[in-house]
Amino acid sequence: MQLFTSSELKAYPAIGLLAVVSLFAQPDTARAQVPSSVDIDLSENSTNDSLIVRVRANSSSFDELLTALTFTIRCTATAGVNFGPIAVPCNAAMPFSEQALVTSGSYRYKTFNAFSNALIEDECPARAWPEGQWIAIMAVKMNGDPTCTEFNIVNDAWTSENNRDFFISLNGLERTGAIDAQPASVGNCQGDCLGAVGGGALPGTPCNDGSACTVNDIWSVDCECLGQFQDADGDGTCDASDECPSDPLKVTPGICGCGVSDADGDGDGTVDCLDGCPTDPTKTAPGICGCNVADTDMDQDGVADCNDLCPNDANKTAPGLCGCGNGEPGSDCDDGNASTINDQIGGDCACAGTVVDCNDNDPCTLDSYDGGQCVHAALPDGDGDGACDLIDECPMDPAKVVPGPCGCGTPDVDTDADGLADCIDSCPAAVGQVGSSCDDGDTQTINDHLLADCTCAGTPVNCDDQNACTSDLFNGNQCIHTALPDSDGDGVCDGADGCPSDPLKLAPGICGCGSPDIDSDGDLVYDCVDGCPTDPLKTAPGACGCGSPDTDGDGDAIADCVDNCPTLPGVQGSACDDGNASTVNDVLDTQCVCVGQPVNDACTDAIALSVQGPADCPANATAGNNSNSGQDGPLPQCAANGPLGDVWYAFNSGSSDHVMIALDPGSMTSWGFALYNACSGADIHCELAPMAAVEVVVTPNTDHLVRVFSDLGQGAAGTFTLCISSSVGTEVPDPVNSAVGAVNFTPDGALQLEWIGVGTTGHVQLLDLRGRMLDDQRIGLVSGMNGPFMLARVSPGVYLLRLDAEGTTTTRRVMAH
Repeated sequence: MQLFTSSELKAYPAIGLLAVVSLFAQPDTARAQVPSSVDIDLSENSTNDSLIVRVRANSSSFDELLTALTFTIRCTATAGVNFGPIAVPCNAAMPFSEQALVTSGSYRYKTFNAFSNALIEDECPARAWPEGQWIAIMAVKMNGDPTCTEFNIVNDAWTSENNRDFFISLNGLERTGAIDAQPASVGNCQGDCLGAVGGGALPGTPCNDGSACTVNDIWSVDCECLGQFQDADGDGTCDASDECPSDPLKVTPGICGCGVSDADGDGDGTVDCLDGCPTDPTKTAPGICGCNVADTDMDQDGVADCNDLCPNDANKTAPGLCGCGNGEPGSDCDDGNASTINDQIGGDCACAGTVVDCNDNDPCTLDSYDGGQCVHAALPDGDGDGACDLIDECPMDPAKVVPGPCGCGTPDVDTDADGLADCIDSCPAAVGQVGSSCDDGDTQTINDHLLADCTCAGTPVNCDDQNACTSDLFNGNQCIHTALPDSDGDGVCDGADGCPSDPLKLAPGICGCGSPDIDSDGDLVYDCVDGCPTDPLKTAPGACGCGSPDTDGDGDAIADCVDNCPTLPGVQGSACDDGNASTVNDVLDTQCVCVGQPVNDACTDAIALSVQGPADCPANATAGNNSNSGQDGPLPQCAANGPLGDVWYAFNSGSSDHVMIALDPGSMTSWGFALYNACSGADIHCELAPMAAVEVVVTPNTDHLVRVFSDLGQGAAGTFTLCISSSVGTEVPDPVNSAVGAVNFTPDGALQLEWIGVGTTGHVQLLDLRGRMLDDQRIGLVSGMNGPFMLARVSPGVYLLRLDAEGTTTTRRVMAH
């Protein structure tokens, strides 16, 4: 019977919901879909600085009331890390509190509790627990020593003794499951090349690659142990394995020794240095017939074929009367018939003899005459049973000569002695056949008989009288009903009493057998499950503890008492938006200010710029900011201190072989820029604190990188502007009637000007490539003059000279060295 539906429970105020469940919930009847058990797991986050607590509901999903949850995290007592603040994604339905850190023996323990009076489906339905899936319910930040440290959720002797074992109750029903034993690691757990954390096997250090062929073995950047291969004669075999280290054609002395070839010119398997016939593949010595002539004796009569006139007749070395291969008349011979005797060659040179009869009439012998006597050979007996295969009906079975009821190869055994061989007996190990009567030895059955598997079984007798307070047995003849005891004397037998030792209860209720269901603070939640039994406004300590409200001034689900940014949603390190599209990974800093990293903080994320025309800088400059940036890559040549705050830009040089780079430092201090042709390359030009545009050499039609940096050890990062322009054609074309000739700076800084016009007064101005005025004065111009005059001292770089004379304005590009 279901006393309350889910919608009826929601109708009660949240403060009394737990009380309703507590008063009326009975096992597996109060609410639907309560998991059979809940497992718990501890893992680390991707940055190895926080622990994540997860749960997994088994047999069904869950989104109702988390009545109670307790678990303890353990680490070694020597660990250098400390437990920091916790974060709970569904604090309204899972309000966690933590107990003080305890050190016991060689371990430290931290216990966490959660007691709720709100349904998960009401407060945060997105955080429901799907069946069989791990769901994160809490995270705890770890502070301190970054050394690798392992943590576990445990049930051990200490947690058991101090009532801190893992426990979970859902809708008032205990559903404690298993703890995932896999530890979670926090801190730097990266090992050396041998996998040892903190080990000394680092790239560049000595190692042993296990090869005798190499020397000076060291660990590479990829953690490969590599050495220098030693091969003096360059034959591909190292000196340590080469027995002829100075002979590039041999690695062993072989047969002829180092420096002498083991060639076998005639391919007869004997090297030339030992072959008496090095061009004869059939001989290694001249023999009887000499090299390249075989010493063959086909008839094996002791005379080589090269000297034998009957080379295929072992009895002759010359043809005689009957020719080679035949005996002479009157001589013994063999007519090829084993059944004859006294074989001789006749006058016609034919061989004949007298036939002999050797039959002994035994079917198991083969009778023949061998030329001297009769031979009676026994026929085969394959199974060795004394009967030859010719008369044996089971020639491969040594135990049978006839098949019998089981056939050849199978013994005619009758294990149960019932007159039937096992091979045709349906129950060869039991007397009788399937269906025969038997005795199964069980007094609670009748009609015992052999089943199809030859086991004896009967039909059980049902003696159940439907009375929970009697034990029902069959004694072989009749049913016996015995009354069960009533241990606590409350009138209900132990079999039907949910608390057989408690005379005041028939069921455990919320507080269990032997404990009264008392509500001291009148908040409709019993003391045994009330985390704040004397606080009528709380059933769990929450973040701020019993007696103190969990105020959340900024509405970020983190109580002010533990919120390090109480006036701003989130905590230090939380994600935020600084409103700047040029930054990423925005977080709250230690001053609760939202800051982000520049999008071009890394070389691989460089922002592409266009090369401006000679007169388009600084008007088309790009604004940048390297605040909150980190160093990417090694220090450039002109900034050897560091660390740097740097950002990156990319451009293609197009047809230019020189470009002007103008960097206005803005709010940066101790600034500079460096030029690269690849992220991993060395800087090809570096300028520290340039006060004017700098001309640099580039490769036409090539991608380049500009790194704008601040030396954070000497100054600070900030805002700036950057403009890159072509230095080809920087001059503004002169009017056709311009009287200005060559213009350049002398080594001592004076301006050399050639004037080919008439005598007059001119107005001269010197500007940098940002358009800033550096000098402004009037000078006298004399026809044919080609002499210097002094302007403001300038740093090396490219400048613009503007001269107004004779009603025209001439602008020239001029470089100072």
